[in-house]
Amino acid sequence: MDYKQDFKTRYTSLAEDKCEEYLKAKDIEYKRFGWDFLKDPISSNNFFKLPNNMRSLPDYIIFTDKAYFIEVKGCKDFLRIKHDDMKIYTFWNNIMDLFFFIYSSSGNKIYKKSHSDMNEITKHCETKVYPDNNKKYFLIKVKDLE
Repeated sequence: MDYKQDFKTRYTSLAEDKCEEYLKAKDIEYKRFGWDFLKDPISSNNFFKLPNNMRSLPDYIIFTDKAYFIEVKGCKDFLRIKHDDMKIYTFWNNIMDLFFFIYSSSGNKIYKKSHSDMNEITKHCETKVYPDNNKKYFLIKVKDLE
């Protein structure tokens, strides 16, 4: 996956598929919450009319001892999370606890992290800038998710 490719080429549901498989295997009830651009597309023109917090909805709500937000991320050897998105995840975490489900396709491995865990991890990782839009992102080594 390469940020230089267009969105339709980059966006796959592999990590979300892995998340749903995991939740079903653990018998955890879940409901799709965020945008599903493959099943229910919205034009980019309209999408960018939305406030930032609405553009970065968590992907799922799960129901265990209580309800939680789940944000699903896919990667290979490095996970990239925009600085702005981490701020928005803090907004959602203040409404209801938010957890990350991260799937590394190169290692075929799942990582589950709390919002607090991810905030701590991002304090110690490299920051880079996407050259196409100048947005800062955290470059997180998958090994740092262990």
